[in-house]
Amino acid sequence: RRALPAAGAAQPAADPIADPQRRAGGRRLAPLRMVGQLHRTFIIAEGEGGLALVDQHAAHERVVYERLLAARGSGSSGGAGGAARQPLLDPPLLQLSAAEAAVWREAAERLDALGFELDAWGEDALRLRAAPAVGERGALRLAAGLSTGGAGGGKAGAASASAGGGAGEPLSAAEAERWLREVLAELAADPRGRGAAGREAERFDRVAASVACHGSVRRGAALDAPAMTALLRQLEACEDPHSCPHGRPTMVEIAAADLLREFGRA
Repeated sequence: RRALPAAGAAQPAADPIADPQRRAGGRRLAPLRMVGQLHRTFIIAEGEGGLALVDQHAAHERVVYERLLAARGSGSSGGAGGAARQPLLDPPLLQLSAAEAAVWREAAERLDALGFELDAWGEDALRLRAAPAVGERGALRLAAGLSTGGAGGGKAGAASASAGGGAGEPLSAAEAERWLREVLAELAADPRGRGAAGREAERFDRVAASVACHGSVRRGAALDAPAMTALLRQLEACEDPHSCPHGRPTMVEIAAADLLREFGRA
């Protein structure tokens, strides 16, 4: 049986962060009407030309990434020229491996600008005092339009997750530590986000992409109608809404004509 074509699916770039055209922005997204959620992974939406399946993680990753870059440019909320922070009620002391400590020393200023507040304790330990205000529960709050400048205008508790609690709960120390360690591990595997190699703007973007990826709504999070609608509105406002910062597509579109043909109505 013939498979439906994925009309309009974004094609991953070999290196989207280093690609000047992708960094300059892409094709804007036409308005989408939220229909529902599929497998706690995709938002089902109706567009001008047919059906759209939106990857909730990739879409939110794009939203968070562009907001982190915008916050850096405007110097809002998180101290001197940084993103908004969420202070931790019980700041954990992190014992770092040699690899983690090396990455932190090279990327410390970028991580600080992106919302991680860290104090050095000796050679191989950090006190994590604050995290970007978009992690885990904060990510759900952002999807519901509850963060500063949110486009969704949702109400408190507009999103829920199978793991991670309600949208109004603070980020736990364990979640913040896991988030930071995931970012450090990714940067350790990709030296282009740290050290002296490459341009500073590109290095900062790579760290921002990692922070956005590990701090966004994940597969398996159950989002309700207001949260999904808000996330679609925020994606529509992005400069490059068709792919996440790493180049993966945020959505697959199926033309209405192809659906009609499948049902013998063409």
